[in-house]
Amino acid sequence: MGIEQWLWEIKTAKTVVTNSFHGVVFAIIFKKTFITTLVEGEFSEMNDRVYTLLKSVGLENRILEQYDEDRIQSLLVEGKKIEWDVVEKRVCEMRRQGYSFLRHSNKTMPVISSAAEKSIQIVPRSGSSCVKAMFC
Repeated sequence: MGIEQWLWEIKTAKTVVTNSFHGVVFAIIFKKTFITTLVEGEFSEMNDRVYTLLKSVGLENRILEQYDEDRIQSLLVEGKKIEWDVVEKRVCEMRRQGYSFLRHSNKTMPVISSAAEKSIQIVPRSGSSCVKAMFC
């Protein structure tokens, strides 16, 4: 399955069940009800970024640490209660902090050239109070 197909599958899914950090990211972007399981074995350290992301946006309750039918049912019903406006505001704040960090980091080696930085416009995303950077 190619990346386009994988993204389409997430975008059109009613519910996403994943152990992938990127699966979680796109479930959030596409505002899908989701459950994430943890990676086991030699790659289990990759779970940290899932915990960090979900805690940052207030969705750490979406992590299923062990198989539990009642918890799965609870998470799926709870999925209707995900407050996407709250999540979106937290994601927007994280995005703003990221842009600020990039703008102010390492003055001797700018991440964004001064000419490119001057051409960035912050514009509202359609249907959202969040902003995104657009290069003109």
